[in-house]
Amino acid sequence: MDERVQTQRSQNVASFARGVHHLALCTDDIKKTTEFYTRVLGMPLIHCLKVPPGLGTGKGNRGNPPYEEIRHYFFDMGNDSTIAFFEIPKGKEPAANRNAVGVKNMMWSTDYPHHGADWPYSRKVIDEMFHGVPAEERQRILSGNCIELYGLA
Repeated sequence: MDERVQTQRSQNVASFARGVHHLALCTDDIKKTTEFYTRVLGMPLIHCLKVPPGLGTGKGNRGNPPYEEIRHYFFDMGNDSTIAFFEIPKGKEPAANRNAVGVKNMMWSTDYPHHGADWPYSRKVIDEMFHGVPAEERQRILSGNCIELYGLA
């Protein structure tokens, strides 16, 4: 383990973090999304904005979906955390399309030893799930993003 991590853990310093500003996801059906998050989960819709021109496809894009002037909805999850949804134009990005989320934001996992896990057939399941996915993207999703996130290299 990295020495810095060990040192930080051993000092037992209380965190000043209170929550996550927002987790951004995508939807092409904001009506159903809003109904689910407000009525089923009880998360109030607290903010909505339209992404300004130039931030979707222009040089100012900081990770927004590649569409101009889409709306972005924020729901209060409690504990100073929000979840947000970009309203993607219908038919533009299928829900299962890895490009809708961004390959750098994905990590594959298994739920071994729980019921429903793909173990001991993980390799077969991975081959089926990643059929047609370029090798570089496959490597990033299966291990590279985790290695980068946790500094394991």
